[in-house]
Amino acid sequence: MNDNLKKNLGELIQVAVTLLIILIIADIILLLAVTFFSLEPKTIYLISRFDFLVSIFTFLIFLVSLNRSKDKKEFLRKGWVILVASIPVAIIWGFKGLTGSMLIPGAFDLVKICAMIVTVTIVGHKFLELSKETGLGYGIIIVTSVFFLGSVFFFFAEHGVNPHVQNFEDSFWYMIVSMTTTGYGDIVPVTGIGRIIGTIGMLTGVGFASYATASIASLIFRRLKKERENDIEKLKKLSENFQSERKSEEDEIKELLKEIIQKMDENDGE
Repeated sequence: MNDNLKKNLGELIQVAVTLLIILIIADIILLLAVTFFSLEPKTIYLISRFDFLVSIFTFLIFLVSLNRSKDKKEFLRKGWVILVASIPVAIIWGFKGLTGSMLIPGAFDLVKICAMIVTVTIVGHKFLELSKETGLGYGIIIVTSVFFLGSVFFFFAEHGVNPHVQNFEDSFWYMIVSMTTTGYGDIVPVTGIGRIIGTIGMLTGVGFASYATASIASLIFRRLKKERENDIEKLKKLSENFQSERKSEEDEIKELLKEIIQKMDENDGE
């Protein structure tokens, strides 16, 4: 496998890992909602299907990472948690139907959430480096917190007052619409607290989008500048090497001419 193919494959895998991190974050939010709130059975079913797809994707990334790892034993020693994160919650939720208890499924949900968080730190080291360099990690934490907490407080503020807010799904939907500034208008807050939460959600969504765009653009500019500086440094070294080789050749020619002249003088003397 040539270097270009390895590089392209590595970039493709990094794109897949970045996509996985985004899906895991979404899955964590949904599982937290299932764990701590009472949702409609249809919503829980859709969440379980989404988690199933994320789990399959996680398992595939585990296999690829294991195959690319130079020290497979060392990777398994740290990466076994990825296997826990790749177990679909639907399998464990089946215990509810068998035992009639939510203790085992609820405990596993928390274990899986922790495993997914650790998975992000294992497979997403480049993404984490990027987030540290650009500060996107803090932005993601803020957006996630505003979405989750905003959904909870919006429900408590609007439920029983707003006829369009009947359950947590309605609250989640309102926060998604507000933070993406879509504004469908199907759910409109009627309380002062609800309007404040909506305003915070909209400002957070717009601010994060602008900040992310500026951070990525700044990162690209810095990397291009660094590459240009590296190219200039390489050209400088090549120029120095060329001048050094040229000087060495000139010295050899001068030495050779000196020897020739010396031999000619000796012949003339004889």
